[in-house]
Amino acid sequence: MIATPASILLVDDEPAIHVALGTFFREAGYFVEDAQDGAAGLRIFKERLWDLVLIDRAMPGMGGEELAEEIRKISPDVPLILITGFLKSDTRVNLFDEILEKPFTRAALLATVGRVLERKFAGSPR
Repeated sequence: MIATPASILLVDDEPAIHVALGTFFREAGYFVEDAQDGAAGLRIFKERLWDLVLIDRAMPGMGGEELAEEIRKISPDVPLILITGFLKSDTRVNLFDEILEKPFTRAALLATVGRVLERKFAGSPR
């Protein structure tokens, strides 16, 4: 069981995702901060230690895979979950701990986040 609220950085260019997921995670007891694009996500990521980062694949400018690559250089062990509406055959899935395809249910989201955080706090490898 996680004793303190886990911190989640949500990086997605869709404002509706920020509102929906931000509210959902806060109500579930998580600390959440969001970024509107990959560049802002990287800047915010560098400001503190994060327990988990949720990253949209398709964003203008720095996309999800590029952001994941930069985060892995800084903190190779932070769990990353890719959220995407269209998984392409050339998506570098090895950059992520889990992949969640849109549309997803709240139950699937919560289960995926819970599973990833349990592995992190148990010290298990990706």
